[in-house]
Amino acid sequence: MSDLRDRASTRLAFTIIAVFGVVTAFMGYRHGLCCADDASFAVVSKNVAHGIGYVLSMSYDGLPFVEQPFAPKLGMGPTSIIFVAAFIKLFGAYIWVPPVASAVLNSIFLCVLAVGLAPIVGPRRLPFALVAFLAGSIAINFAFVGFWYTQFGEIPAILATLTGYVWWCRPERTARQTVVSGIFLALGFLSKEMNAIYIFPIAAIAIRDAIERRSLSHGIALAVGLAMPVACFEIYRFVQFGSAGAYLENWREHLAFVSSQGGRNGAVSMLETVRDRMTLFRHQFSVTLWFALGCAVVASSFVKGNTRLTLLSRLVFAAVILHVAYWLFASNGWARYVYEAMIAFCFLLAIVIASDSSKFLVGACIVAIAVMAFNTRDELRGTNAVIGRGLISTRAFPTIDADKKTIDYLVEHSNGNRVYTSWWAAVANLEYLSPRRLLFQEWNHHPDGDKAPYLMVTNERFEYPNAFFLEALRKCGAPIFIDAPYRVYQCRPD
Repeated sequence: MSDLRDRASTRLAFTIIAVFGVVTAFMGYRHGLCCADDASFAVVSKNVAHGIGYVLSMSYDGLPFVEQPFAPKLGMGPTSIIFVAAFIKLFGAYIWVPPVASAVLNSIFLCVLAVGLAPIVGPRRLPFALVAFLAGSIAINFAFVGFWYTQFGEIPAILATLTGYVWWCRPERTARQTVVSGIFLALGFLSKEMNAIYIFPIAAIAIRDAIERRSLSHGIALAVGLAMPVACFEIYRFVQFGSAGAYLENWREHLAFVSSQGGRNGAVSMLETVRDRMTLFRHQFSVTLWFALGCAVVASSFVKGNTRLTLLSRLVFAAVILHVAYWLFASNGWARYVYEAMIAFCFLLAIVIASDSSKFLVGACIVAIAVMAFNTRDELRGTNAVIGRGLISTRAFPTIDADKKTIDYLVEHSNGNRVYTSWWAAVANLEYLSPRRLLFQEWNHHPDGDKAPYLMVTNERFEYPNAFFLEALRKCGAPIFIDAPYRVYQCRPD
């Protein structure tokens, strides 16, 4: 009878994941591409699927649009890009494919996480843990709900990382399971390089275990698991460049970009920076950072259960603290870059809810999730000003029909010529849908000697308040095609 109940609970857990996956995939299907960044990642996935290579056919920094292999400023790694590329290969470069593929990838990670978590919390408690985790992850910020079905990378990164933690903490862990742990930690890193932060706590525990047990077997197995996916991608990158010089130059440019993204404004004191970021956190998540950290401290300190559950809770807690510290003191301060820590925080609350802890502690964790949900219910109706462009919302109106009609019009009427635009974000969705490579170019790279009329497309969602561009656009006259948010103009050089 006990085995039957365990199997029924396990089936229920996977049913919960399946239902959640279907819902998020349906939302992605209805929504399409979202907010410039995810569309640019989808462009790389399309180019991989079409055999062009790991190539971005736009430019993030105002330079002419060219095909950039392994673009140094690309904000996502290969975990999601290659998975989405496989879906594009199967189904075609439709606008719904990247979000649906992203939802499927997240569901796969949730399934592997559930398999690893079951022996830690027990099969009968697994459904409660999953419901609490998913409910908390949505409740912390409704504006971020689109991350579950768009190709941004934060969700697969943190799910892969938490899966690595869970498999490390399994009872009577074998060397093979340790390799699995390392592989998923590497997949998290290969989705978002920021997730290197999460490797430090587990590396510290691996070193401690090696000293206590006087055995390096599990430490070596973890390192092997970490190295395998990274080595495969780096070999692929090296082969694509064809020379050590080009490969190393690409890495140099990428590291220069990464170093430019961190830190604070030198004219602002550290205290002011931290204060501003805590204010931003309050605006984005509708609770104070102190509230979240306080809940995390209580949850990790008083959790009761087997030793593996205790280890998992403290491992996740240490990762949350490290990530928050990085965000406060070393990142560029955008709220998006602390979102993974909040997902990990929700996972911490979830495993406490599914543990043998006191009813008071379990109830407190449930209340914490309820408070977050209550506070965020009307966040988008308020007057939360954007603080340093830090607030993020993926709850934009879908533009699927407009994307399709606009790209069809541009391909038909451009007569094989380049179409010009304000900046890359305005046409990221269109570049993904375009059957022509390098259809677009930024407005300030129009050839001086070319006197032929040309098309200019703008996007109202991504305004470009450049006086020179606005003056050039004014000379183009009235738009010849409108399908919100796009406007197409026919322009003539001076």
